[in-house]
Amino acid sequence: ALGQMRLADGTVIDAGDVDKPLLTDYNGDGYLDMLLGNRAGTIMLYTQTVANSAVFKPLGNLTTDGTTAINMNVVNGYAAPAISDLDGDGLLDLFVGNANGTVYRYEQAQSATAPTIVPASLSTAAPLPVVLTSFTGQNSVAGNVLNWVTASETTSDYFDVERSADGHDFVKIGHLAAAGTTTATHSYQFADAATPAGTSYYRLRQVDFDGTSTYSPVVALVAGTSTLAAARPVAYPTVFTTELTVALPNAATTSSATATLLTADGRPVYTSTVQLGTAPQALAALPTLASGMYFLRITTAAGTATQRVSHQ
Repeated sequence: ALGQMRLADGTVIDAGDVDKPLLTDYNGDGYLDMLLGNRAGTIMLYTQTVANSAVFKPLGNLTTDGTTAINMNVVNGYAAPAISDLDGDGLLDLFVGNANGTVYRYEQAQSATAPTIVPASLSTAAPLPVVLTSFTGQNSVAGNVLNWVTASETTSDYFDVERSADGHDFVKIGHLAAAGTTTATHSYQFADAATPAGTSYYRLRQVDFDGTSTYSPVVALVAGTSTLAAARPVAYPTVFTTELTVALPNAATTSSATATLLTADGRPVYTSTVQLGTAPQALAALPTLASGMYFLRITTAAGTATQRVSHQ
């Protein structure tokens, strides 16, 4: 045994009697989240403080509206959570078993931003609003400059640019209007004129007209340098049928990488070694996959990046 799971201050994680853990990337930020069901019938949500770490921090009860906690106590208690994308719409579905032997279903109200879900009903699978083909950055006299390209957009309202000093806690620093609905390629640029010293981490929050939002991969830039601190792999299209393409934008050279495709509950279904560079390449010999959401994990010598994709 490797010991008990703990918070950053060393406190043992304890969500109550009869903890039932489930680990997944609940909000698509590249950090594992831990959902702990308990005897009281509630589900506590924790998230990694650092990628690939066994240290977590608490985010509170999982709720249906931001304040009302999911509570199986009305059906004799106990909460045993399980997660999958049942209807292939890119939003996680939460299934909660209870002491009565019944199962309740919920669905994320939005793809990432808040640990909030709503009672769900089956719906028709729909493509993600934006196909992001690249997101890169570089230093300039104007500060860190970010560039991104979309291959197509569907009811895309706007992009928020977010920055973090630690790669985990992000704040909004910019806002750009999106192209709405288009099948044409669009390029965007944002200059962070208030670039702080040291390493800054950037990501995009793309928001649809109905309020649905998704996050881009994270780009890291070091103030005072002229290249990316760490090139981040990207995969597209985010909704794929037969072909999934990967690339390493802004990479100076190609590098060996391991691509692993995992189900929403963390089960690997595909692994391949690729020579990753700026030139896009399709992952070879993908297996027959069920429709739904998956996580593509790409590991290079510089680290590991995880991106959510959906198979139709």
